[in-house]
Amino acid sequence: MFITPQIQSQPLRVFVPSCENIKPNGTNITMPLKPLSVIAFISLVFSVLFGGSAMAQKAQSPGWLSQFKSPPNEYRPIPFWHINGALTTDEIIRQMRDSRNKSGFGGVAVLPVSETLPTYMSDEYFARYADILAEAKKLGMEVILYDDIGFPSGSAGGEMAKQYPDDLLKRLDRTVETITGPAKYSAALPEGDFMGAVAMNAATLKRVNISSFAANGKILWQVPEGTWKVMLFTCVHKAGEVVDYMDPQAVDKFIGLTYAKYYDRFKEYFGTTIRTSFYDDIGFYARQRPWTNAFNTKFMTKYGYDPVPFYPALWEDIGPDTEAARVALFDFRAELLSEGYPRRTADWARTHDIRTTGHPPGNYDPCPVDMHCDTFKFYRHSDMPLMDYIFYHGHGRSGFKIITSAADVYDRPIASAEIYGAFPEDSFDGDMLYRGAMELFSRGVNYLIPHGMWYDPVNVRIPPLISHFSSKLLPELPAYSEYVSRCCLLLQGGRRVADIAELTPIASLEGYYNFNVYAGGRDFGQNVPPESDYQAISDILTNSVRRDFTFIHP
Repeated sequence: MFITPQIQSQPLRVFVPSCENIKPNGTNITMPLKPLSVIAFISLVFSVLFGGSAMAQKAQSPGWLSQFKSPPNEYRPIPFWHINGALTTDEIIRQMRDSRNKSGFGGVAVLPVSETLPTYMSDEYFARYADILAEAKKLGMEVILYDDIGFPSGSAGGEMAKQYPDDLLKRLDRTVETITGPAKYSAALPEGDFMGAVAMNAATLKRVNISSFAANGKILWQVPEGTWKVMLFTCVHKAGEVVDYMDPQAVDKFIGLTYAKYYDRFKEYFGTTIRTSFYDDIGFYARQRPWTNAFNTKFMTKYGYDPVPFYPALWEDIGPDTEAARVALFDFRAELLSEGYPRRTADWARTHDIRTTGHPPGNYDPCPVDMHCDTFKFYRHSDMPLMDYIFYHGHGRSGFKIITSAADVYDRPIASAEIYGAFPEDSFDGDMLYRGAMELFSRGVNYLIPHGMWYDPVNVRIPPLISHFSSKLLPELPAYSEYVSRCCLLLQGGRRVADIAELTPIASLEGYYNFNVYAGGRDFGQNVPPESDYQAISDILTNSVRRDFTFIHP
């Protein structure tokens, strides 16, 4: 049933969560909207409002009804296929045919894991990958190129650490010594790249940049009268086994070890059988204190002043400058992450006829600062912003709209989701397939990557098993695939119309967060100031008031 009501011009209402360090003149902002038409698709199982005339044109175009009856593969779910065993040509062909004919899937997202044989990136591995691509082409299926082995992306199967150890993820360390002056301070510089040194008066919080007193692996400084906290900051290498996500040149080396090797062997499949690449968990886990050794140079180039005097705010209160310092430093780190891995892989993909999708850790947690810096900036260069819907039904629900709002902001027509990963196997059934899908469709998602198929269905490390090997799901999978593909067909091609916007208080979150915040016992992704109630508002709008809205970024 299709209806086309007319929406009258009305104010755009913007909800601004209360933030101590953001003082707008008022919490209600109005701007006129032109009259727009929408199409509503109503079925017995779900109801969603779609915006834009493109949907009406699609519904009236020749052949649309036949597409709706038998949706093309591009709209069908494409599950992860965890290769947890020894690949053989015969078994590849059998499982791929069954995934299409028995489950109704439109392709596979090939995900190598530690049990993958032949060895990842070996000649024998690529020979079996060639079998996958050849069979996919024959069946008219798509293969999503997962860009590493396991997760997170960025290790190149261990080759980054072997070939480019200086280009791995780094962290910012601080050593602290309290000195009462007048006195002479002398210390060896700690391990790592020296980023700077700051002395802060314990009584007045006056800060002095003493970086220039460092030379030949030592720092010598004449301490004035009073009690001073002397802090040395170093960027330590090998904080992780993955590439430095904030260093574009390092990311280019990773691309050469992974993406380029697939392209060199299978370029004829790029843009046809391979249309999408997938990166996984690009970001940080909070206690790493991720940093990059070019931070100071790039910061000074962009802003014209030295960031070092503000480094102490990353750990503690430095007085009236505290929140402003944290916002400046964490916001720039967000820029570096955005322009690093997400942009470099997207630039490479677009010049090789494919598109990128993927997600950071904590993609819908209330505090992105410690996980991926800034959700909107992270997805700036993603062709298909993707959320990772994991653990259980309802987990992260109040943050789902952040990812789909980023897709709206950047005019990305497809918002994707990795869905069902780590849902409990015991409680997972056919109903949960639909329940999870509807949860995401109603929040702006229009492309699904179920988690997932397993090559060896006996040894499933991350439940649930979603494939023809699951006796409890197999009876439902063909109908589920039809349902998902029809919904995605309807949901793609328009643009969102919402008369409610909610401001994401990213500056408040950055101003509150620091490297010592975990002393309170809260886990990463959850450390927000008590007045930043933006996800509570999101939950109320969707689940109580039941009104669609869009997050916006300052």
